[in-house]
Amino acid sequence: MGGSNDIFSSGDDKAARANITALAHQTSARNIMPIVCAPPPLDPTQMDAAYQTLFDVDSAQASLREYAGWLRGFTSFFSIPFVDFWSSFTAPAWRVQDEKLYVDGFHPSRTGHVLMAEVFLAVMGDAFSAVETA
Repeated sequence: MGGSNDIFSSGDDKAARANITALAHQTSARNIMPIVCAPPPLDPTQMDAAYQTLFDVDSAQASLREYAGWLRGFTSFFSIPFVDFWSSFTAPAWRVQDEKLYVDGFHPSRTGHVLMAEVFLAVMGDAFSAVETA
C-alpha cells in the first residue's frame, strides 16, 4: 500500500501510479506475489488545521479517490490480489461507529487498524491458507 505521501507532496497520483507499477512488476519478476492495497481516504474532520495549510485537502482526497479506482483496474488487468481499504473506510457501517478510524485524519487509529486487518484477512485469508498447506 502506498501512494498517499506521493499524492500529498506532488498534488496528483502520477508518481504513485508509477511507483506501484514498478513495485508490482519487480516483485512479480522475482516470483514474489505482490498484494496491492488501496489506501484509506482522508478524514479532514479529524485533521489539525496546521496540516490543512500543507496541501489542498480536497484536491488530495479527489486524487486519492481516482488512485483507488486506478488501482482496482490495474490489479484486475494484471491479476494481482487487491485489498480495498478505501471502500472499507467509507462503508456506511464503519462511518457510524463511535470510535474514530483515524488518530489525525491521515493515520489509522487502533480501531482503523483492526478494520484493516479484518478486511485484509477477509480478502487474503484463503490465499494464505493455500500457501501454508502447500
